[in-house]
Amino acid sequence: MAYDYEGPWGDELHDNVQTLSRTFSSVAEWRDESAAEEDAASLALNLDDAAAEADGTISLGLGGCVESLSMPKLSVSGLPAGLKYDAGTMTVHGKATKPGVYIVKVTATNASATGGNAVVREFALTVPNIASERLPNLLQDSDAYGTVQCGVAFDPGLVDCTPEEGWTVKAAGLPAGLKWNAKTGVITGVPTKAGVFTVTFTASKKGEANQFATITLATEALPAWAQGTFAGYARALDGEPSGVEAHGLATMTVSANGKVSGKIALGGTNWTFSAASYAASDGGDRFEVAAEAKSGKARMPVWLMVSGADAPESGDAALLNAGAGGWLGDSGTAEVLLWRNLWKDRSTAAAAKAEIAKWEGAYTISAEDGGYLSLKVGRNGDVRATGKLADGTEISAAAPLMYRDGWDFFTVFSAAPSAYKGGFAWLPVGFGAERGALDDLGLGMVASSRNPQATGEYSEGFTRHLGFSGAYYDKTNMLSDSFETLRFMAMEPMLNGNSPTNDCVAEVRFDAKGKPVISKETGLTLSFAQATGVFKGGFTFVFDAKTKRKVNFEGVVVQGQDSFGGFYLWDATGSYADPKTGKPKTYKYKEFHPMTLFAP
Repeated sequence: MAYDYEGPWGDELHDNVQTLSRTFSSVAEWRDESAAEEDAASLALNLDDAAAEADGTISLGLGGCVESLSMPKLSVSGLPAGLKYDAGTMTVHGKATKPGVYIVKVTATNASATGGNAVVREFALTVPNIASERLPNLLQDSDAYGTVQCGVAFDPGLVDCTPEEGWTVKAAGLPAGLKWNAKTGVITGVPTKAGVFTVTFTASKKGEANQFATITLATEALPAWAQGTFAGYARALDGEPSGVEAHGLATMTVSANGKVSGKIALGGTNWTFSAASYAASDGGDRFEVAAEAKSGKARMPVWLMVSGADAPESGDAALLNAGAGGWLGDSGTAEVLLWRNLWKDRSTAAAAKAEIAKWEGAYTISAEDGGYLSLKVGRNGDVRATGKLADGTEISAAAPLMYRDGWDFFTVFSAAPSAYKGGFAWLPVGFGAERGALDDLGLGMVASSRNPQATGEYSEGFTRHLGFSGAYYDKTNMLSDSFETLRFMAMEPMLNGNSPTNDCVAEVRFDAKGKPVISKETGLTLSFAQATGVFKGGFTFVFDAKTKRKVNFEGVVVQGQDSFGGFYLWDATGSYADPKTGKPKTYKYKEFHPMTLFAP
């Protein structure tokens, strides 16, 4: 319709019509937008998870799941094979052919909405195990298989799905690291990823309909205490392959996926072992290591069980730890005990390093035969030892600080000096709850040489079990602060059946600077290393007017004690029957003798 705006009110009428037109247009737009928002708001899909019958059949009506001002349009996706959606009846129906849990997506669109608004919802549709005559040994209860551990070899007897003759079985959905062997009918490998996995088995045969079954396998990550680095000791009290007593160290590393590598130094022989994963688990509390240890061409089995999680409260920090125990060799040739290295594992390093201040610093140890060691505990839980055994053999070793319930913090040193010809030196050291005196943990120091010329009895060698004393060493503490005088005394040696004629005792005083003052007539010289506590000196033994022998001695100061031990070496001669001629054959060796500085 056309309007004539001529006349006395033409211009005014034109303006009013334009305003009214704009108003009607605005109202129409508002009505469209309002209806769209109301339509969208009313598309509420009330969907619950559903399950098919035992044989896979289902009839699921979706019409009653929608609330709308007008009949919506539904579309469905993600249905398992064998099921269909009928848009006319808004029903999912059919017979599923493959069990599992399926995430089904439903999209509802309101037909009256001008903007085509839609609401999308999802629900889980479970198709249970369909009875399979061709997989008779597979449990139908999907929860019956429980949880397996990452880093642990899968138990091949856990899942039995051997098909009947002529049928082929395939498996899909296995956790990473596991494989299905269709020839043997077993699952092999090591899980490497944590999660819950639905594994579907398909049995097929030419001319026959496929049959299906599923199981649920849950995999868990290795606990933190079962991973990381471990350190400890090994000892063969009843004899190792060479038939003698032996002590040593053991270390092991376990990755997050259970890969194992380790070393065992036992009586001067080094063994290495490795495994692709833990061999077995008892459900998560204990893990088994089974491997073959190698040393050159020699082979021995090694078996260890990693277990437990001690949580000693120290201040405000709980240091989680785990132990590993087992044996090396057939019939348990050697005992092997390890503890997790707290300082290198991320989950415990921060708490462990906060505790190290209690033990950080220098320590000194004096063995009862006169041997000595200087220790240093570092900030990262590493402990280093240097010193000498009483036969003059130099020792240098390193080991981590470890925790064991009942022992508190401790370390174990082991060395295999070349002069010992396959022998060893072994020393366990306990640090107690606070920095102070050291302890031998009731195990004692052991020194063992297989050198046939180590003593006056050829080929005998020696094995010595020694007590020791040790304590924290304050480098600022001068001996003169604690003692006015000290007395030197040395065990008398024999020369051609004779004893020294001079007195093997001398007095040591200290000057204002803390340096020793000794009369020259005594034949004694002495000096202290304030930084390490090691003292060294010399003494001359007089046998007659023409025969004198000077010896050099050394030892270490153990603070908090009133006597300090050391040793000196004396040249000696031994002999043995030459196996070819039967005649005596002589050789030289070193006899060691103790000396002492003590408060009179």
